[in-house]
Amino acid sequence: MTGTRPLVTRADLANALAAMVHDDARLAEALATCEAWETGYVATLITKSEVLLANDAGDLSLPDERAHSALHRAIELENPRGRVQRSGRVATPDAVAALVAMLGSRALFHQKAEPLERRGLRRGS
Repeated sequence: MTGTRPLVTRADLANALAAMVHDDARLAEALATCEAWETGYVATLITKSEVLLANDAGDLSLPDERAHSALHRAIELENPRGRVQRSGRVATPDAVAALVAMLGSRALFHQKAEPLERRGLRRGS
């Protein structure tokens, strides 16, 4: 390694979040409920993860590891499971399936749009 951290892109974050909800049905249910209540909730998690990544202290791990770590921290801060538990409301299985599909689509979009990502552009471009 050269001592610089590899850039973690929105595609990395979107892929990590898609994998997380695929592997954790309770998280998928909580995020589906929160997204239904507050449009853009999932996008906010990704944005908060970007902020957390920007403030990482010299961590030189791989982008996918950093993406997972930042998302875990953002989810811990936002606490969607606790929010849903307090409400007593639960997303339907169809809503959860739609959220999982949406996150897969979001990940694909960010992969295809990566050249447009502002953080990857040179200043003055």
